[in-house]
Amino acid sequence: MSAPSIGLDEVSDQAYSDTGPLLAFQTPNVYCGLIGHDKSPGVEGYARCPKIGYVPGVGWQENAFEFYANRGVKWRQWDELVAAADTLYSENYGAYLIEGNQLWMVFPFRDEQQFLSGTINADQTFIVNELEPDKGACGPS
Repeated sequence: MSAPSIGLDEVSDQAYSDTGPLLAFQTPNVYCGLIGHDKSPGVEGYARCPKIGYVPGVGWQENAFEFYANRGVKWRQWDELVAAADTLYSENYGAYLIEGNQLWMVFPFRDEQQFLSGTINADQTFIVNELEPDKGACGPS
């Protein structure tokens, strides 16, 4: 990556592509990530996942995904805190890629857990490997 007018001439020291398209890259001074975003792209599909992360008397987590025609994805996350009678909510935008029955999602601007992977089932539900897959598949609610 070279931008002589601002003195930038660097080589990527980390890149995320997995199956072809470059989803994100990082140089010593720049982090660049793809997010699928467009003016009102239109939701193609919505999936809610089973509750995970149960801690008795403390809380649990819920996750949902909105998929857009432009390969964008929005990850919505609720952390239900029983002890504090509160809900922590976040939403993050990224991009997704489907190849066969494999699903990859990247959320380049999250502080943690930027990449998710999974398997799409015959009924179009999907398992997310990083979200306690033993709890079941994500699908239409």
